[in-house]
This record gives sequence, structure tokens and C-alpha cells, in this order.
Amino acid sequence: MKPVVIFGAGDIAELAGHYFRTDSDRRVEAFTVDGAYVKETTFRGLPVVAFEELAAAYPPSTHDVFVAVSYTS
Repeated sequence: MKPVVIFGAGDIAELAGHYFRTDSDRRVEAFTVDGAYVKETTFRGLPVVAFEELAAAYPPSTHDVFVAVSYTS
């Protein structure tokens, strides 16, 4: 099974990462957000990669992406 990159770097992404670690056999390798929103180079001890660079760093042939965002007003 492919490792996962989580799209998002907030509360929902943190929760998704927790569930992947504790309730699945999927390994989370990184987080990704749009380049304009990269504030830190790591989130919860894993790399944060600009979405525009994601395919080069974590190719779709070897990694899945889980989108962990929510609505805010």
C-alpha cells in the first residue's frame, strides 16, 4: 500500500494524521499546502511541501494524497 501525503496543515490534517497512524496501516510521509500558505517546513514532525512541488517530491505513482480541509466562513 502506498504511503500518504495529507493536503492540509491545520486541525483537520492533524486529526487525519492521527487516525492514519493509529487506525490504519497507511504511513503518512508529509503534508502539503498551496505554496502561498507554507508557513513552516515541518508540521507534526513531518515535512510540509508546497503543492506545486508535490508531484516531484512525492510522485503519484508511489504516493496517495488525502485531502484534509474543512469549511470556514
